[in-house]
Amino acid sequence: MKKYQTKFLEKIRQTLSDWESQQTISFDELYRFLHSIAGTGASIGLHQYSAEARERLDGLDPDKDYWIYEDIYTYLVETVLIEKMPENQDVSLILVISEHAEYLAFIKDHLEPFGYMVIGAITLEKGNQLFIDQKPDCVLLDYPYEYEDAPAELDALSQKAFAEIVPVIILSELSSKDVQNQAYKRGLTDYFVKPVDFEELAIRISNRIQLRSIFEHSIMFDELTGVFTRRYLRLEGTRQLELYHRYQTIFSLVLMDLDFFKKINDTYGHQTGDEVLRGFADFLTGLKREGDLVIRLGGEEFVLLLPNTNSEQAMIMIERFRQMFRDVQFTYNQKPFSVTFSAGISEVTKPINKIEELSDEADKALYAAKRTGRNKTLIFDPNALYEAEQIVTICIIDDDEILRHLVEEQLHKVHVSGFSFQILTFADGEEFLETNWYQPRQKFLVVLDRMMPGLDGLEVLSQIRSNYPELDIMVVMLTGQSDEREIVQALNAGADDYITKPFQPDELRARIQRLLQRTLL
Repeated sequence: MKKYQTKFLEKIRQTLSDWESQQTISFDELYRFLHSIAGTGASIGLHQYSAEARERLDGLDPDKDYWIYEDIYTYLVETVLIEKMPENQDVSLILVISEHAEYLAFIKDHLEPFGYMVIGAITLEKGNQLFIDQKPDCVLLDYPYEYEDAPAELDALSQKAFAEIVPVIILSELSSKDVQNQAYKRGLTDYFVKPVDFEELAIRISNRIQLRSIFEHSIMFDELTGVFTRRYLRLEGTRQLELYHRYQTIFSLVLMDLDFFKKINDTYGHQTGDEVLRGFADFLTGLKREGDLVIRLGGEEFVLLLPNTNSEQAMIMIERFRQMFRDVQFTYNQKPFSVTFSAGISEVTKPINKIEELSDEADKALYAAKRTGRNKTLIFDPNALYEAEQIVTICIIDDDEILRHLVEEQLHKVHVSGFSFQILTFADGEEFLETNWYQPRQKFLVVLDRMMPGLDGLEVLSQIRSNYPELDIMVVMLTGQSDEREIVQALNAGADDYITKPFQPDELRARIQRLLQRTLL
């Protein structure tokens, strides 16, 4: 986002510089200049620029056909538009919070010579607002108090900063180790006792920002495609919701899923499947607007987060993308093939607390698009009756009670769009086969232990494959770690997958989640 802000600010600076050498500037030129700032500023997080440009736009005299630069300067001098702009996108933004305006100005004067851009707030409340609006790289907090009865605004700031890996450095007269430890326990990053050595402070700020950049890139960007990850969706989605609550700034979330992606992997191999995922990510990145965000949720699911965009505008954009993407050619062994995607759109129209609520709405629209033919885009309609989710029954068969409950706990966390899951557990194969577990025209997943007293896993698997439709039932066999014969026997008997013991609980859940997604969708 910062690079877009820097380009935006440079464009303002360049326009004003060009006008300084012109004899006159027309009303239309000035109107378009302010209109562009008002429309674009909020989309890239510069809400103050947008608001002040809109205010000046409303105050323009329509009868004044031409302006000279001095008049424009006078008209805009009290706005942020005339402030000094950063010269390049490497300038780091520092937010300073101090209840003493003189000390705030003192810090600003001593830090800016080191190449930082400094903004300030004289209250924690205003500091929290600027943190959301301006997305600083580091926060300096002048806080001359102890932390036992710290205000809620301090906790809110430290939590936001911790979630976004933004360092918060305390500047304080209090030198007590107990006070410093209280600050660290609240998640604050560093502590300086006044008077501050500004050279040391500038070096520490630089180190903290560099470290943040490394962490941010490793957890915020998808290794395969280079776009943002699900974690970034939570952070940026939360920020967009806060902007909506404060400014009523609308935005839309688009959830996209590549159609029949399992077939691509099965037909052409996973390497080609990865090339398709990278190609789709590059396609979206190349067509999106500045300020829009491309995010990979995992597998073949992607999100576009569209600031300042309602659902109808998003629909026009995504339909254009969809029609263009179906003409993109991929190749396998020099033979071309094409891929399509389906999409669901949801617009924020009411106060909600979590971005997942908007994502769930888009998910319902996406699932409806897939259920009604794929290769289409649908907008979530709160008044529509969406088709009920299809129920998948998961049967866990294991004589080890602890392991059985562990698997059940993990599989309760599985989520696949358009499907709900009910879980049944059985202590042995006989108990499982004696129940009326099977229902026609439903889907089943059986997690089956290989070694059990009485009927062992292979015997249970043999009866499942002999007596029930194979396409309705997926079987995952739990096998011994080192016994390759067990694995071969399980696959030959009709198991769809196997998991060796011991396993990590989250790995088990992730593997079964992938199997269900690829099989059901």
